[in-house]
Amino acid sequence: MSASQRFTGANYYITWQPTSGPGNGNLYILSNDWTKFEFDKSIKLEDRTAAADTDASYNPTYKEGSVDLTLFGTAENFATSGADAATIEGTSGILSWYAKGSPATGKPKRAGPFIVEDKKEKAGFDKNVEYDIKFRKNGAMTYDDGSLQ
Repeated sequence: MSASQRFTGANYYITWQPTSGPGNGNLYILSNDWTKFEFDKSIKLEDRTAAADTDASYNPTYKEGSVDLTLFGTAENFATSGADAATIEGTSGILSWYAKGSPATGKPKRAGPFIVEDKKEKAGFDKNVEYDIKFRKNGAMTYDDGSLQ
């Protein structure tokens, strides 16, 4: 694969559309000035090891996932857009992200129902204000790979 075909974070387009709480129904762009995006997917395992077994064995049960997003506290991200209130802990909504830029037919997309689980505001004396937001997956995801080229 050539370097020109690799995804870079600079192209990520991240949106949040609350379905409860402040900003219900509005669409917020969270990728204006972000620094970290991590999507963690996992599956819970049920132990099915029997007493006579010498090695453990498991059954897959249900999927879990979370997104950790860090972004700068800018007027564009929060103060004037209403996104600060729309990302308070406990708010439910649809989190979507596009690895190759703004939404368009044929572009890869990931989306699903999430709950804002945790939100931290970090400020240092001579540092930029940052927000760490943890979204917890709350149902089935939509995966559309579109054209990965």
